Parts: sequence; C-alpha cells; structure tokens
Amino acid sequence: MQLSVVIPAHNEAGNLALLLHELREVLTPQFDFEVIVVDDGSTDETPLLLKALKCDLAELRVIRHRTSCGQSTSLMTGIDAAVAPLIATLDGDGQNDPHDLPAMISVIGNSESDDRDCDESQGSIDGELHATEK
Repeated sequence: MQLSVVIPAHNEAGNLALLLHELREVLTPQFDFEVIVVDDGSTDETPLLLKALKCDLAELRVIRHRTSCGQSTSLMTGIDAAVAPLIATLDGDGQNDPHDLPAMISVIGNSESDDRDCDESQGSIDGELHATEK
C-alpha cells in the first residue's frame, strides 16, 4: 500500500531524528511510503538536521517555508506535494505515535469492504489519516 506521511515542523531539531527513524522502523517493509517534512521557517538547527537526515533516509522529502506560515499551511503544503493515495499526518514534536499508523491504515483498508454510509476522506482517527483521489 502506498502512503505519504506529512510532518509539519517548526524548530523541532531535538525531535525529528528520533521520530523519522522510528517512523521508518514502523513502516518498513509493510508499506511503500514517503515522508514529507515541511520545515515551517525554523530558526534552529532543523534545516541542517533535515539535510543530514536525507542522506540516510531515502524516503524523506523536505519542503521549507522561508518564513513561518503556521501548522495548517504547512500541512496543506505537504498534502499538496504528496504522491500516495493515502496520507497520514504526524506532529513534528513526536506527540503522535508512529506505531499507531498501521492500525489506522488497517481501519481504512477494512472500511473499503464495509457497508458504511460515510466518505473515508471525511474521517480521521487520532492524528489524521485520509484516503485521497490522487
């Protein structure tokens, strides 16, 4: 299953390395995935850290806002750049547990065969997980 994980980040140099490595551990090899970190105008070491992490994490894509635009805009920037039909979002501070993603994804996968009267793109569990029409 293809998955894009979007992570907005502002001054998260102290959290991103652990989060990204943990995310890789959780998603590999179950998913064909990309991770998009949107650096929202960070003024700490976040840009340098992300540049270094790209050398080790082939699935990592980095988009940088020159100035801080806020979490909602950062999420939309990442979602617009995502290529997978399924998009999950996690906070850059590690607030959301990457280990929750496989269970969340299985709910979406199972709902395709359920007789539910709802639109999957309207629902979310814990963080955010959306089926898209990409």
